Amino acid sequence: MPINKNNDQRFKILNELLRSPRWHSIREMADIVNEQLEEDGKKPVTDRTIRNDLESMQDIYLVEINCREGKYKYADPDDSIDKFSLSNDEKDVMEMARHAFAIFRGTPFFNQFDAVFSRITGSKVLRNMQQGVSARLIQVDEQGTDTGVKWLHVLYRAIMQRKSLLISYKPYGQPTKNRTVSPYMLKEYRNKWYMVAHAREIGEGGRTNLFKLFRIEQIESSNEPYVDDSQFNADGYFKHSLGIFHSHSLQPELIHLFFSKTIASLILESPLHASMKVLRETDEGIEVTLYVFNTVELKNLVLSFGDQCKVLSPVSLQEEIKLTLQQSLAQYQGG
Repeated sequence: MPINKNNDQRFKILNELLRSPRWHSIREMADIVNEQLEEDGKKPVTDRTIRNDLESMQDIYLVEINCREGKYKYADPDDSIDKFSLSNDEKDVMEMARHAFAIFRGTPFFNQFDAVFSRITGSKVLRNMQQGVSARLIQVDEQGTDTGVKWLHVLYRAIMQRKSLLISYKPYGQPTKNRTVSPYMLKEYRNKWYMVAHAREIGEGGRTNLFKLFRIEQIESSNEPYVDDSQFNADGYFKHSLGIFHSHSLQPELIHLFFSKTIASLILESPLHASMKVLRETDEGIEVTLYVFNTVELKNLVLSFGDQCKVLSPVSLQEEIKLTLQQSLAQYQGG
């Protein structure tokens, strides 16, 4: 409902009544509003208009109006239409943010966000979206496996407060180990969460390493001092990674690939890595380079494109891909 001069005046009067300590009925509010309108030489309004005004105030402004035994008052005495309102575009942004944030559902992160969100979205439109009116329009994938999201809150606080932690961590195929960690960064990749942290028990004097949050079994506070790794750089840690793999020993390599015309437009549309450069476009396809670590993630990426991708260099990667394809083919030979 657009705000014009007339209903804006009524809104201001109703705003003061709704903020007062006592509850008011529709009839009482209409009488007070009409008294002011009469003084200004304007036509009186009906009870129905006042009822519609209360609905409109909740749609336009971030206020919530409660009704008790036919009388009305703000749910929060601090509410006021003078504070701020949301445009339709802003409501859309809030809706998208809330649904996107659903990835944290079940964690203290989500509970705190949901509480804050509920406090600032008092209007009927935004309350409806909490009740599922538009939930079907924005869907976030819900994983059936452990993503590690339950540890985000405590790890995030440790990063912000620069606190060390004692974690019980179970590496793949190995027994559970205790690690005293100083967390530096959290990263999500393919719906799994990871932590970059310094661990006192790895190597001589400790080392910064990547931990999978879904392999953490328990977290406790630690009295050990927080360790700063002077070599750690949050901006550059994954700079040459195609996913979450980081190597302390490897150096990035220039990878030269050819993609057939069948998928060339998709590669141009969605670059494989921030370092990707297009060297040549022809009728047959495109040639690109990547400056990344030569890891299993790179090999899996190349193999995922099947015969639509060819490694031009380095030769070592060519040979690895050939060997993998030969071994795969061998599984289907000889019956």
